[in-house]
Amino acid sequence: MKICILTDVGNRGYGHLFRMMTIYETFRNIVKTADLGIFVQMDKALQLDMWDFIIKVEWVDNYEWVYSNLKSADILIIDSYQPSKEFLYKLKELAKLCVFFDDYNRVEYPDGIIVNFSFITDRLFCKKLKNRIYLLGEKYVPINRIFIEKRKKHFSKDTILIILRGVNEKYIKEFISKKTNEYFPFLKTVVLDNSNFTHPEKLAELMNRSLFSISTAGMVMHELVFMGVPVIPLIVSSNQNEGYKKFGIVDKYIDLRKSNWEEEFLSYLANMKYKYDEYKRKAEMGQKIIDGRGAYRIVSEILRVYHGKGFNNRWKPQGHTPDTGL
Repeated sequence: MKICILTDVGNRGYGHLFRMMTIYETFRNIVKTADLGIFVQMDKALQLDMWDFIIKVEWVDNYEWVYSNLKSADILIIDSYQPSKEFLYKLKELAKLCVFFDDYNRVEYPDGIIVNFSFITDRLFCKKLKNRIYLLGEKYVPINRIFIEKRKKHFSKDTILIILRGVNEKYIKEFISKKTNEYFPFLKTVVLDNSNFTHPEKLAELMNRSLFSISTAGMVMHELVFMGVPVIPLIVSSNQNEGYKKFGIVDKYIDLRKSNWEEEFLSYLANMKYKYDEYKRKAEMGQKIIDGRGAYRIVSEILRVYHGKGFNNRWKPQGHTPDTGL
């Protein structure tokens, strides 16, 4: 079985790549003889040589390369904002089954499987199309095994983790860092942005050591919630949504595109200082929502559809997954 994964790394961060690495590892564990590969479009020079299964290539809208290299794929998985709708429909013709990872119902996808694990899928996908199978909602959040393993270990909480992937404005970074240090002078702050790549194992350890985190609301926020870290969430783009608010895990999201974001941020920061126990309880509630089995659910359903058990009106996700040790 040949399984090809197309994804990207750009100025919004590493979320697409990291979650596709989780899908890759899950396929590797379940289908041990599969021919697997991850092909990554990169907007900038990054050193990812630590993973020999990652292949850097400019695949987006490059049909000549895609046709030459992927036309015999059994399963083709695409996780990227960049390809045009027309290109996605061309990809559909190359593989027996296509899987599209989506964050905000970006386009009308071709026939295949559509995965969206945001918490507002009832609004995003109120109209479902024929010959598409939808894996929607929080049960499909793909958490890497590294975070699953690290969550079982306990460290002293001596750090505030500030994750600003997708934030390019120098003033925003400096303001958040400075004010956090003023409110919590006895804790160490660690700032991660697009300029400093962090291995998932190191990231999981930092989360384990964090009293709380200030983070953009991308894939990393799901990982923070899974690890039980209280979060002050930031919005930097339209594809990010306020899903955790409906569960009561966070009070609000700070939209950095608004003119009064500084005032809202300082208010949230003060609440985190003086009402920390309340936010810690909310974070523990989040651990019940993200159970760590999302990747196995996704891969199990992909394989079930591939083997001819999916495209009919009676199909429903089964929900059975291998044990992850949680």
